[in-house]
Amino acid sequence: MTGFKKILIPLLFFSLILIFFYNLQFTTTNIPGYDGYYHIKMAEIIKTHGIIKKFHWLQMTDLKEHYVDHHFLYHFLLIPFTYFGLIEGAKLSAVFFPSLMVLAFYLFLKKFDVKFPIIWSLLLLSSSHPFLFRMCLPRAPAIALIFLFAGLYMTFKKKYFQIILLSFFFVWLYGGFILMILFAILAFIGNFLVKRDVEIKTILFPLIGSTAGLIINLYFSFNLKFIFIQITKAGISRVIKGGGEWLGYEPFLLIKDSFPLFLIFIFSIILLKRSKNRISCETITLILISISLLLMTLRSRRFIEFFTPFAMIASAFSIKDLQGKFFSGRYKVRIYEKVLFSFVLIALLIFFGVYQYGMAQEELIVDRRPVDRYKGAALWLETHTPGSTVYTTDWDDFPELFFYNSKNRYLVGLDPAFMYLYNEKLFKKWDLINSGQISGNLYDILLKDFKTPFLFTDSSHAEFIRFADKNPYLRLEYTDPYCRIYSVVRKKES
Repeated sequence: MTGFKKILIPLLFFSLILIFFYNLQFTTTNIPGYDGYYHIKMAEIIKTHGIIKKFHWLQMTDLKEHYVDHHFLYHFLLIPFTYFGLIEGAKLSAVFFPSLMVLAFYLFLKKFDVKFPIIWSLLLLSSSHPFLFRMCLPRAPAIALIFLFAGLYMTFKKKYFQIILLSFFFVWLYGGFILMILFAILAFIGNFLVKRDVEIKTILFPLIGSTAGLIINLYFSFNLKFIFIQITKAGISRVIKGGGEWLGYEPFLLIKDSFPLFLIFIFSIILLKRSKNRISCETITLILISISLLLMTLRSRRFIEFFTPFAMIASAFSIKDLQGKFFSGRYKVRIYEKVLFSFVLIALLIFFGVYQYGMAQEELIVDRRPVDRYKGAALWLETHTPGSTVYTTDWDDFPELFFYNSKNRYLVGLDPAFMYLYNEKLFKKWDLINSGQISGNLYDILLKDFKTPFLFTDSSHAEFIRFADKNPYLRLEYTDPYCRIYSVVRKKES
């Protein structure tokens, strides 16, 4: 019966988490965010056409000749979900993978004998609504977290050869694979601080696995340049704005949005510091990881999805280190105290859980983009302009257009930095056109420089629309409440 319980309890818990994320995900009918449209479409393309080496869909980027799918393993794992239909499949993947991540979180704590792992898992889901929202996006971080949990488990248990294999596939899964190496370095430091022991294997084996993953790679050697650009010019030293997730997080807003998380994290560390208990190297490592991820989150809010679970794990391990002090038998806990504590804990879980769930739900509802808002325009382009390159006035319109129409080609997408690094002069011209401030012969600029006879814009680009409607070289071909399509007409003779 004990063996049966070991399987039954996690399965029941996983089922409840599935229901939780299913209800949250299907608050809306659209695919949350932007990247999900691209990811599920890539899964379908790989399913039907095989591995993609040239990404001709983005003409003003290096990707058109040297594409690097740094989420290849994620796209491969998405393939089964495409059989549900691309929209439903994307949404269901963002139910299944986050639920699997929470189960992995629970099992990680259980493997290290942390008391009440289910409570800690529920605290994770009740601690930060930005974390819940980002888990609802059909993206790779939910699976990346599972890899990172497994990597830390192998590091703490000194399963070095297994971590080589894990690190190898992590490179194929997620562009942020450098996190595995960062965690290994922090584990090395944590081990040294506690044991004064230099365990070089802690860093060496993840490094070997990651290096092998880069070299034994479908996209070698172009992936090396791509990863370098992702980390530097399109990452920490980028000079142009990307998506909102790259913006820094204001400290006050971060604490407000994730108040229960900070309350638990700070309280557990204060208790640990005031106690005279020996702190384990695992706890020190997790605190170092949490602080590092906090700093990364302050610089770029996208890292909230990593900071939240690791700060909660660090809190759980801190309390675990205190158990010898509080559960040693010196102080006998009375029945009424247990009941009172349980009641308060359940009340707080319900209160914060409902609040954070509601806030995440509200964030999903605020995104009022209909899932098919560009479908009409995309199909019009496919029918009337097959194979031509389409000028787009915004880089983040690409995923939805690509989702419905992979027959046409587009200028830029995924990240505006790719276009900027491809041709800075063209990027600046593109920016001027989009704001309606371009000077010179628009006909020649569009056909000779951008090589595009058709322009797509969403309805929010009022300056461009005013400019286009007055320009003699542009003719409106298609319009609906969400977007417009213009064609470049023949140059008039003077």
